[in-house]
Amino acid sequence: MNNALTRHLLISTTCLLVVMQTMAQVPDPTRPADAPAAMSEAGNSSSQGLQAIIVRKGKGKHATAIIAGQTVRVGDQIGEKRVMSITENTVSLQNAQGQETLQLLPAAKKTLASPSRAVRYRASHPKGTTQK
Repeated sequence: MNNALTRHLLISTTCLLVVMQTMAQVPDPTRPADAPAAMSEAGNSSSQGLQAIIVRKGKGKHATAIIAGQTVRVGDQIGEKRVMSITENTVSLQNAQGQETLQLLPAAKKTLASPSRAVRYRASHPKGTTQK
């Protein structure tokens, strides 16, 4: 009996270790996204892209942008690039090589949607009429 108990305990422990090893490789879905990594080069600081734009309208209109984890305003320097303008959707940067515009969202092409099947049905069958 002692031999059977030892064998079952050994098998159970082995199975538990295999399951624990497998679960260790599954990422935690509740873990927040990692913060942007530190930049290795000053020249490519905008390579991580535009992350957010905050525009305060009113008397002292202020615009702030977050680029590669760094908060900037018009006139601030990001690596070798200077922030020239900030709008609701874009940030313009300039350096000796020229100007670069970062967009918060990609340009969207607006098109009219075709009427859905239900809308077409309702249009061809006014309320109170039935087909036989």
